[in-house]
Amino acid sequence: MSTEIALVVIFAAALNAGWNALIKVSGDKIASMATVTLMGALVSALVVPFVALPDPASWPLLGLAIVLHAAYHFALPFAYQHGDLGKVYPISRGSAPLLVTLGAAVFAGEALATPALFGVLFSRRG
Repeated sequence: MSTEIALVVIFAAALNAGWNALIKVSGDKIASMATVTLMGALVSALVVPFVALPDPASWPLLGLAIVLHAAYHFALPFAYQHGDLGKVYPISRGSAPLLVTLGAAVFAGEALATPALFGVLFSRRG
């Protein structure tokens, strides 16, 4: 992996942890989450003119992904109202690989090789 890619990944991880911490400590968690989501949407909109549209066949799954992500963004502030950052953050981030693996098996008939499955099941998150 190149140094540039590693730095981008580290920067993205720091941003993610940072906005999660911001939501945890904010008074109005829903408003803070909405602001973070809006800012992410605005930054993303800046790159739209430079990328191709997804294939129309993928639009239903893209729509589903947007709905699921919006539900996650709506639920996260409630989780932070009831749990500590040190518990909510690793669970929320670490659940994604498990859910994707399960979804790939159920909906796409994909199965991971045993070492990869162990990697998903036993990797430490957070």
